[in-house]
Amino acid sequence: MQGLVTLVVGSIVLGATTLAIIALVEHFRGNPNVKLNIGSGRSFVIETVTGSIALFGAVEWLVIALSRQYHEQLTRRASLVVGVEPEDAVKTPHVRLDLRWIGRRFKRWGRGVRVFVGVMPLIGTASFVLSPLAGAQRASGIATFSWTIYWAMVLACAKTAHAWRTEDDPGAKPPILVRALLRIPVIRLYGRFLGFMMRTSFPPAREIEPRSWEFLGLAVARTLVGLPIVYGFMRPTFPLAAAMVLLGPAGDASAEEQPDNAFSGARELNRVEDEARRARAGVGVRVVADGD
Repeated sequence: MQGLVTLVVGSIVLGATTLAIIALVEHFRGNPNVKLNIGSGRSFVIETVTGSIALFGAVEWLVIALSRQYHEQLTRRASLVVGVEPEDAVKTPHVRLDLRWIGRRFKRWGRGVRVFVGVMPLIGTASFVLSPLAGAQRASGIATFSWTIYWAMVLACAKTAHAWRTEDDPGAKPPILVRALLRIPVIRLYGRFLGFMMRTSFPPAREIEPRSWEFLGLAVARTLVGLPIVYGFMRPTFPLAAAMVLLGPAGDASAEEQPDNAFSGARELNRVEDEARRARAGVGVRVVADGD
């Protein structure tokens, strides 16, 4: 609840700040002694909207960094409801800055930059091959867009811990893209280079291959709700969605099929939390013996 309140209050403050900045710009625009290098009309609206989205995105990232534990517990509760084994342990969430999580985020961004550098020769080659058919500029856009879709699918899969289950498997094969490059003698050396640059992302890249349509849909959904504030509310659902795709029908069995797994865990979680609330309120909790 505190994370939700923080997000709402932050949104209100940020919106008020944006309106105040717009008001100041309009005030000084009419002052001949003040020169502002800001467009007018349509360009001013575009600049204002773009800047506001970027500002909202930065504030949302800070809010998520502070309330990440609440998102984890929301994902855990949703997992119990649909019958998927939770990835996070039950604990009382707090609003705090997790430096380890921030470090992992920067590490993930660095991983994405390294993969993009490794794939740039492939994009350039594909653009050159397609340029006689679609023109140089359009061919480059098609190649870049195709890689963006593929990488968005990998990122969507990587949101769940189940995507990394083959990380320590020495016998696991590289993704199909790297395997295809390694089979062509002329560019086999480049295939090894790309495999070296992508090696830390092999597990989720392998997992999307038999489930490409499902993860394509999940990647599109992440893009559609990627606007600031909207993503902050939808973020806890994506790890669960990725886990359900990977686990398949076995991960969302009915209550009759799993009476002692997810749903009994949900009832136990509710019982423990209810007892904790009663204890904090000073109400006595009846201890039930094993034989009762």
